[in-house]
Amino acid sequence: MIAAFSKEKFGFTIDKVEDDFSVRALRRITGTFEAPRFISQTKLDVPDATLTFDDDGNPVRDGTLTAPFTLILPRAAESGPVKLLVFGHGFLGTGAGELGGTGGSYVQDFLDEKGFAAVATDWSGLSAYEGIDPEGSSAAALAVKDMNHLNWISDRLMQAAINVSTLAH
Repeated sequence: MIAAFSKEKFGFTIDKVEDDFSVRALRRITGTFEAPRFISQTKLDVPDATLTFDDDGNPVRDGTLTAPFTLILPRAAESGPVKLLVFGHGFLGTGAGELGGTGGSYVQDFLDEKGFAAVATDWSGLSAYEGIDPEGSSAAALAVKDMNHLNWISDRLMQAAINVSTLAH
């Protein structure tokens, strides 16, 4: 699946740059990026989302989708180069939430101490929007109640892996 789009250029948009973000974070950058879309729909408030397959059972790409990203640049970057860490998030969380806010976080402490910048996106399938968030789809909560809908989680997770691979690229 990845090879099908590896030579394409996917764009990103920076929505906000926050300097002096926290005690341990020099800067936080948030925005969106484009990733290949293999899932039937991407509305956060609709639970039914599945991979699309051709007659041979292969996933079918259907254009692109827009996904969020958050990047934390630690204060360690003031002293020299830092390495990039592609970061996930906790169960039913968000990438931005796991990286922490202006009050700092254990992740920001780690990044600054070890010399890493981190970029994160939401792992659709097990993000806040598939849980019980009132603005989300509750897809994971509904799938746990009715296992016939388990693919609402697993198929979104496949799309999440594509999103993270694209973000890292």
